[in-house]
Amino acid sequence: MNKNYQYKPFQFFVIIYILTWTAEFIAAFFSYQPGKELLELLFMVFGLFAPAITTIYMIFSSGSLELKNDFENRLINIRRIRWKYIPWVFLLMPAILIVSILISVLFGHSIHQLNLSSEFNIMNGRSAISLMIVFLAPTVEDLAWRGYGMDSILSKFNMFPATIYFSILWAFWHLPLFFIKGYYHNTLWNTNILYVINFFISVFPLTIIMNWLYYRNKRCILVCIIIHIMAVLFPTILKVDESTKCIETVVMLILSLIIIMKNKDLFFSEKIKFSDHNAINNSLK
Repeated sequence: MNKNYQYKPFQFFVIIYILTWTAEFIAAFFSYQPGKELLELLFMVFGLFAPAITTIYMIFSSGSLELKNDFENRLINIRRIRWKYIPWVFLLMPAILIVSILISVLFGHSIHQLNLSSEFNIMNGRSAISLMIVFLAPTVEDLAWRGYGMDSILSKFNMFPATIYFSILWAFWHLPLFFIKGYYHNTLWNTNILYVINFFISVFPLTIIMNWLYYRNKRCILVCIIIHIMAVLFPTILKVDESTKCIETVVMLILSLIIIMKNKDLFFSEKIKFSDHNAINNSLK
């Protein structure tokens, strides 16, 4: 690695916001135009891929061989995953949702939320595209967020503030989706503003959970892709009420506080602030 290389979080997120917001606000415009569904979808796809495209550009134009090798290794080397964390990676988010549903039953909600949904409604009336988004969106997002984004912020701040700053950036990156007609986020906007607020709040504990497992597994990108897919998939395939998702946020907040308290060495250590990848991996053993 070129030891003079410095992460560029400001440049990274500015490029991403410009590309994503431009593309998805154009998609929002076309979503209200009859017969423009293909154009809407094309601009949405570009907005979705913009972070991954930016990541590839930032890494492969960096002039740092170690940065490139580190990215490739974190992407394909599943041996980075520690065995004891595998159940957490695959089962934690489904377990949180099930617990939230059971708690909601105590407040009068239906146990039938555990039933499978007859359709996937990330995009109303487009089940096939919705199912594709469930798997595609987390994959291409986390190629960017963990491929470059989170580490770039961590090169400037310690883990806890870096996690908070990243949460804010990630949450507001979704903003244009609230204006795309028929999209899940737009449905929240048209249903109840409290559900919109809950979405933004939920990003914070989810980021804490993901960062905990990501950095405890030697920064394996696949870990975050799987967690993200689980977080999106199960609320999509089950008949979960939006009010239950508010309970889920509370459960995640409680869990994230426990994670922070149990992992003070990770979230508050002065050593966990770095731009050298060897230092990253050595600090997190």
